[in-house]
Amino acid sequence: MATENTKPVHRISCGSLSAAIWLRDGTHGAFYAVTVQRWFRKEGKDDYTSSFGRGDLLEVAKLLDLAHTWIVEKESGA
Repeated sequence: MATENTKPVHRISCGSLSAAIWLRDGTHGAFYAVTVQRWFRKEGKDDYTSSFGRGDLLEVAKLLDLAHTWIVEKESGA
């Protein structure tokens, strides 16, 4: 039985980028959702954004590829 987790079930990082994988409950059962964010420092404080520049896109694609692989493995029982 899945619940609305307040913490991701898995996290994948690549430099200042990270993908969080969440287990969620839906009307048709449990499913995984993925969020991607980039860390940066602003005025001496840590901050995060879900906006990406051209230089981030290949790393974002790689994170999403790794997240997809992780989810497929979990759903197949691997």
